[in-house]
Amino acid sequence: MNDEMRVCPAQHAGMLDNGLRRLIHPGDKFLSPFINKGDLILDLGCGPGSFTNILAQLTGETGRVIAVDLQKKMLETMETKMRMLGLFERVESHLCCNNSLMLQNYEGEADFALAFWMIHEAPDVGNLLSEVYEALRFSGTLLCSEPVFHVSKELFKEMIGIGEEIGFSSREVEGIRFSRSILFTKN
Repeated sequence: MNDEMRVCPAQHAGMLDNGLRRLIHPGDKFLSPFINKGDLILDLGCGPGSFTNILAQLTGETGRVIAVDLQKKMLETMETKMRMLGLFERVESHLCCNNSLMLQNYEGEADFALAFWMIHEAPDVGNLLSEVYEALRFSGTLLCSEPVFHVSKELFKEMIGIGEEIGFSSREVEGIRFSRSILFTKN
């Protein structure tokens, strides 16, 4: 889908994690149906931790969130936030690289993955979705939300097709503002 990577720079972290965004995207409301206590969760493109704290709360003391980002500065910002909220022990920072999420240590282990407004930034969507597929356990799910102002219906359908070719089944998710959203399930 994308020939080049376009990533929101770390210096714009405040735009990704603020009160207005929490009002527009109340993560506890749209994430809670997909998460159980004790789950292993992948927060892909976690940025400054906009949803990491919610994921850590939902999975509880026995769960774990792997916060994945390409930028070390974003991970550092997220870690500071998790420490302030008392959730740091539930979260593991995971620095990925441009062409790989580098999730080999989690193959077949993750219960849930979140890719919120980030897949359009990936240089190789097929590779990204394949790596997530491998990291998920059987019947694990991946919630993908993409911004309507960056991702056309055609591009979103193309992403869904790539996911289904890899082996995911899919169903639309409604109610996430300004987003096109799909829930992929590993079969």
